[in-house]
Amino acid sequence: MRILYVLAENLNRTGGGIVHFLAVARGLKRLGHQVVILGPQYGPTVRRPRDLRAIFLPVLMRSPATFLGFQVLAALVYPFIWVLYRPQAVLVRGGLGMFFLLHLVARLLGARVVLEVNGIGWTEMESRGFSRWHVRFARATAWLQCRTAHRLIAVTPAIGDELVRSCRLSPEGVFVIQNGADPDEFDPSRRQAARAALGLGPDTLAIGVVGSFTPWHGLRETVQAMSRLGPEVRSHVTLFLVGHGDYWDAMSKAVAEEKVGDAVRLPGDVGRREVADYLAAFDVGLYINTDALVARFGNTPLKFWEYLAAGLPVLASDNCNLTPLIREHGLGWVIEDVSPRGIAAAIEEVWRHRRRLAEMGRRNRELLRQRFSWLAVSREVARVLEGQAVGGAREDP
Repeated sequence: MRILYVLAENLNRTGGGIVHFLAVARGLKRLGHQVVILGPQYGPTVRRPRDLRAIFLPVLMRSPATFLGFQVLAALVYPFIWVLYRPQAVLVRGGLGMFFLLHLVARLLGARVVLEVNGIGWTEMESRGFSRWHVRFARATAWLQCRTAHRLIAVTPAIGDELVRSCRLSPEGVFVIQNGADPDEFDPSRRQAARAALGLGPDTLAIGVVGSFTPWHGLRETVQAMSRLGPEVRSHVTLFLVGHGDYWDAMSKAVAEEKVGDAVRLPGDVGRREVADYLAAFDVGLYINTDALVARFGNTPLKFWEYLAAGLPVLASDNCNLTPLIREHGLGWVIEDVSPRGIAAAIEEVWRHRRRLAEMGRRNRELLRQRFSWLAVSREVARVLEGQAVGGAREDP
């Protein structure tokens, strides 16, 4: 199948959206499809993936106007792309803006159009204080994008349900496909060497967080939880907060205030290879999110899947998407109370089950490889692009 995969984000940046986009593009290529990516070039240069065909349309520096301008430009140049590549399917990663114009042109030229949606954009804008006019514009254009696509992919069931409700879509045309991870990027066999490098003893329970330092990731509450652990547990637990961000200095201060410098490490920002080494040394991967929209619609964070890929059980806050997965597959534990006392109680529960962690991690890694690797995700995306049934949905008439 010949696929054009489109996004309006800057490939020079890093983040979950870019990782997802490139991983799915490469997965589709591995499955034998011909993939061309289309994106904007903000500024003089763009990071070009060497293993993928790519078209980049030059636009001015990133702004709301150029974000929308690229989407209009994509519709205008699509006929020329059609002449060069004859796409049979167009996969658009979006949900906000003017991509409905591209949908209409692609449909006119015979391509199946599939829209990927990873959030309810107008609700997010409203929560961030955008004006009523901006929110209405976002909702109207999102409605047009959803209505002009043949099928939709949502990253969580709640997002899919909201799109069905608010855009009056048939549930049979909306498919939930989670994020994923690459198990080959992580090597649990390096555990002994990685733990030795960090000075971790055989009886140390290493709990780790990897990601950006933001107030809604529960980092302060987690640091405060360390001072509330019982004496026996605290003497055996080391918490790693790996990453950086605007909240890093506040976390360093919190560690000092709680007097837990002996039990909390802040390595700072590290490269992908170092992340893999840290995950090899951990016993449990921790994920907390206190954002109200995440509570409402759920999310599928890359770090969650990378914990599984690295062979770790997870300890995660209650989430309408992740909690059912954790409980259905026995992936780890759910923190129902994200206060410092509630997090401390969850850590103590993990300590009581420490003998089971290695076996749980092995099962998680195997499940990830079979059902939630990027290749498995790409296989599901390909089935949607081809019009096949996915996850029990009926085939297109």
